[in-house]
Amino acid sequence: MCTPSPASMVKWTSSASVPMAPPVVKVRMPIFRVGIDSPQRMNQRAARGFTLIELIAAITLMAIVLAVAPAAYSKIRDAMSFRAAVADTTSALKRARVAAVLHGQPVELAVLLEQRQLQTPGEKTVSIDSRIKLDMHGVISLSNPELPVFRFYPDGSATGGSLTLTTPSGRKQHITIDWFTGQLQFKQADADTGA
Repeated sequence: MCTPSPASMVKWTSSASVPMAPPVVKVRMPIFRVGIDSPQRMNQRAARGFTLIELIAAITLMAIVLAVAPAAYSKIRDAMSFRAAVADTTSALKRARVAAVLHGQPVELAVLLEQRQLQTPGEKTVSIDSRIKLDMHGVISLSNPELPVFRFYPDGSATGGSLTLTTPSGRKQHITIDWFTGQLQFKQADADTGA
């Protein structure tokens, strides 16, 4: 038979002058460090969701982004279109000059202002974005007196002239063809400077 130890036994005394009290039981409570939530509290917080202020802040931020994005996208698209037009125009002019030198005969690059196109015989037609204004100062074609062209010769020289591309916002790119060397010279002007 097993006898209980004196430490595990609780003594009860009955006396008229001493009130009876329940026995004291030690309970262990887990204590967490400051800043670290218990897993139960974290689950409770996740179950609650977001506060109204957090939702309003998120919706306001999304509205601001959606309001600013189209304007920024439009400016970026216009700038990229302008750069592409300048690059395509430059490339067409350089290809015409190289073709004249390689083939040993003059090559004409026709500028169709109304269609916003650059054409060289035997080459792909270069189209310029319809929002970009195209101005040209050059010579007329020998085969078609109404067609403005830039003419490049086998020795690398050209008839000279200039081409100006202008965006709706007023940004300009002047491309000048040196008549003696056929080299291209660039001058960029913003709407503010007007140069």
